[in-house]
Amino acid sequence: MERKFDAPAYIDRIGKRLVIEFEEAGQATTPSLIGEARETPVRKQLEQILPRGIAVGSGCVIDSHGNASQQTDVILYERDICPVFSVNNTPETTYYPCEGVIAVGEIKSSLNTATLEDSFAKISSVKSLRRYIVTPPPELEFLPTGGRVIVHRDYGSTARPSVIRVSNSDPESDEYKQIFGFVLSGKLALKPQTLLAKYVELVNQMGDTLSPNIVITLNDGGVYPYNEKKNERLIFPQTASDFAYLSLNFGFRSLIYYLRLAYRLCQTSGLEAFERYFIDTGPQPDSYGLSISKKVGE
Repeated sequence: MERKFDAPAYIDRIGKRLVIEFEEAGQATTPSLIGEARETPVRKQLEQILPRGIAVGSGCVIDSHGNASQQTDVILYERDICPVFSVNNTPETTYYPCEGVIAVGEIKSSLNTATLEDSFAKISSVKSLRRYIVTPPPELEFLPTGGRVIVHRDYGSTARPSVIRVSNSDPESDEYKQIFGFVLSGKLALKPQTLLAKYVELVNQMGDTLSPNIVITLNDGGVYPYNEKKNERLIFPQTASDFAYLSLNFGFRSLIYYLRLAYRLCQTSGLEAFERYFIDTGPQPDSYGLSISKKVGE
């Protein structure tokens, strides 16, 4: 009987089981059933191994400006914090406010030119959404820089504004204020050099901040942007990277590591942003309806 528990090996075994489940999903009779058979085990495994503050679903991501993303295979969102709007309780018509979404992912049985393009397009549609910028009460506007003061909240936090981080960093230009995007595939159906060339082409088209943060194949390693000058991976890229790098050591364990890192390091808008999904924030009307005046003293 083993007296030690090898956590990395355990996570690797989960990845190997997913490869088998990817293959078995191909026995389903329609594309939608195949997709659901692939996505369900991934969602279950992620929910089991990620922090309990993270819930896993699928559907579309929305913003309070009226925009919606394309349908996404996996959506990681803040459990017990993020509102969920589900039409007839179906995954295809379930919507998550972008302020409560931590990461989104696309699940592919094999990675080729078409599936890579599709993944980039869907993840870009999420990252293009605009999180509402929450400004603090006047007494908290203490920064001397003169820039716009913004309330940022750690994922999972319900702290009051007095202890929430405040800065003048614009979420649209700060990689740590954005939704993390990943692609998870069972195998690589392209030559490695062809994959890298296509990856770079798509990043050049969409820009670093709208592209997936990481692309993982369970059998053939992972792709991420790389900064040659600093000799470091750019998992949270803000500016254009030097080139894309394919690491054979990157697998399901790497994906789990970076999802946990995103949950721990990245931030989102203050809780007040969610109120915009429940109240009318449009222009004030000229009339509020019937009223009766009361004369004091009569």
